[in-house]
Amino acid sequence: MIAELMSDEKDITPKADCSTCPHKEDRLKYGRCQPGDTCVRAMSGRQITRFFKENPDLAEYSGPRKLDNRLRYKS
Repeated sequence: MIAELMSDEKDITPKADCSTCPHKEDRLKYGRCQPGDTCVRAMSGRQITRFFKENPDLAEYSGPRKLDNRLRYKS
């Protein structure tokens, strides 16, 4: 019964259109990204995180951010 219910559910996993992606020739072609699972263009934080874990050379990290003095609470 549960298997029947699960098979009737629509897959709502966000999938981006790879046709315009700049990474389709270098990352998709060699399995470094996967639509619906490991994708920087999908509207899914988990997929974006997986993409940068698989492709750390594309991730930029500038160190911890410093809070602007205007945003700090005054005591």
